[in-house]
Amino acid sequence: MKNKFTFYNKSYKFAERFKIWFTVPAVVILLAVIMFSIFAGTGKRFSAGMNIGIDFTGGTVLSVQLPDESQSAYDDYFNTINDIVSDKGASISYNQKAESEIQVRYADIAGKNTEEMKVINDEIVSAIIDAFPDAKLDTTTVTFSNISATVSKDLLGTAFLSVGITLILILIYIMIRFEWLSGVSAVIALFHDVLMIFAFTIIFHIQVNSSFVAAVITIIAYSINNTIVIFDRVRENMKAATLERANVSKIDVFKVVNTSTTETLNRSLNTTITTLFVVVMLAILGVSTIREFALPLIFGLLAGAYSSLFVAPTIYALIKRNQLSKQVGVKAKK
Repeated sequence: MKNKFTFYNKSYKFAERFKIWFTVPAVVILLAVIMFSIFAGTGKRFSAGMNIGIDFTGGTVLSVQLPDESQSAYDDYFNTINDIVSDKGASISYNQKAESEIQVRYADIAGKNTEEMKVINDEIVSAIIDAFPDAKLDTTTVTFSNISATVSKDLLGTAFLSVGITLILILIYIMIRFEWLSGVSAVIALFHDVLMIFAFTIIFHIQVNSSFVAAVITIIAYSINNTIVIFDRVRENMKAATLERANVSKIDVFKVVNTSTTETLNRSLNTTITTLFVVVMLAILGVSTIREFALPLIFGLLAGAYSSLFVAPTIYALIKRNQLSKQVGVKAKK
């Protein structure tokens, strides 16, 4: 029996609006470049364009045991510690209260080597102990540890390597599972997601650290799931269209992609919205470390939903249609 290939009565025109889908991320990237230039100009150095944490630049982690866990005591300790660190020429980029401990991080002072920073950190510890005589602090309750620049560079290299390996493995899997064109389209969409996370992070000047890398890898895994669902539907509809039409080159690729995206639209949006709701709550109610992980996730979820619905299928449609048209040209010459 002949397999009848039928489309939804209502199919949104996704592929035809490719200029819009490609313009939106281009505008975001342009805005990120502008903000990067502003931050770099204000900080008077190129690296100031991004808020890079000490995980990648090197710095100090300072911990102080709190004898009083109240919020007012925490505020007093932090304000005093911030003043002491600032007087030494450093700037706190991160602070967190964990049970009876306050932890702050600050980058190495420009031009200071490891030994010089150790001397400065010893002075900071002494100043904090003297600032709270009633708390009876000492060098066992006020401690610091250094993150060297060498370790930071190794961490940064490992981060980029892990992202690169992840993209290559995803490309190989999709090429085996579907076709090479689907794999290329999916990886381009993932590059889009990573670029968008970096762009929004620059625009809002959010700190880039190990939590940020974890968020990027999480989004890659999450985003590809939605993309695979859509490409699975594209494959099924392409097979059905091939059975219906004797001449494959006459298949309306845009119509196939539009229908496939429409059929998975509710699923993709519902999945993203429910996940986004939880992550937004974490960003609002979570502590600093959770917030640093949640904010890039929010950007990534939005970018991932956008790329899986608009970028990846549209790229596939454009390349596939061009591929089929070339096949028609070759047959015509013969």
